Amino acid sequence: MELITKNSLKQLLQLGKKKFRAEQGRMFIEGFRLLDEALKCNLIVEEILFSESRLHKQHDVMPSAFNKYICTLVTNEDFARLAETESPQGIGAVIRIPKTPHAIQAINSKTVLYLDRISDPGNLGTILRTAQWFGVSDIIVSEDCADEYNPKVVRSSLGAVFSENIYHDPAGKAVNLLKEKGYIVASAHLQGEKLKEFKRDNRPLLIIIGSEAHGVAPDLLSLSDMQLVIPGTGAGESLNAAVSAGIFLALLTGN
Repeated sequence: MELITKNSLKQLLQLGKKKFRAEQGRMFIEGFRLLDEALKCNLIVEEILFSESRLHKQHDVMPSAFNKYICTLVTNEDFARLAETESPQGIGAVIRIPKTPHAIQAINSKTVLYLDRISDPGNLGTILRTAQWFGVSDIIVSEDCADEYNPKVVRSSLGAVFSENIYHDPAGKAVNLLKEKGYIVASAHLQGEKLKEFKRDNRPLLIIIGSEAHGVAPDLLSLSDMQLVIPGTGAGESLNAAVSAGIFLALLTGN
């Protein structure tokens, strides 16, 4: 196993930024859990990186899992620069960023989630993880959402980002496209009807969760068939976007 070169390390450090991830078409992930998820999803693994302190332990954890991959040694100091966690596990990988397999027009699942300007990476990752739990695999993100391959999104999603179908909607046409396909549209809104009183029928449903600061955009609200609120009985202006998404999915997916 060879020590990483300075040039390779420089390129990997750049992958913390969206611009360079897009240019290189790859990303860096850290930890056994994310690597395992990437392998389960058949993502292309370019190389696996070990810190010096982890190297002698690798055979204790996964005896022969990495035999077919290029493995590279990284000093403990440099691995700490690559990792974003406070206590890195000393293992990471460079993987190719998967491409969205279908166009929005091809979506035909029973429940679809639309995320409008979810800017906090932690919220986006948590929503992806929650959607996976409730069996919602088609996620549409608006132009101003956080990058789904931001390291914080990937970590907070616990790898759900690798298996969910994520569609981008830069032109803002997705809602109309799905309405033409027979979807009814329900948006989260503080002045809406009570969520728990809404009974969905057999039609496919598009759920819209809005920005942490501004909620669902007015143009999307105007396209909605209904606006629904999670009524509160205590203090506070609103719920966290990821929490709201979880409640909507729990009540509207039949689980």
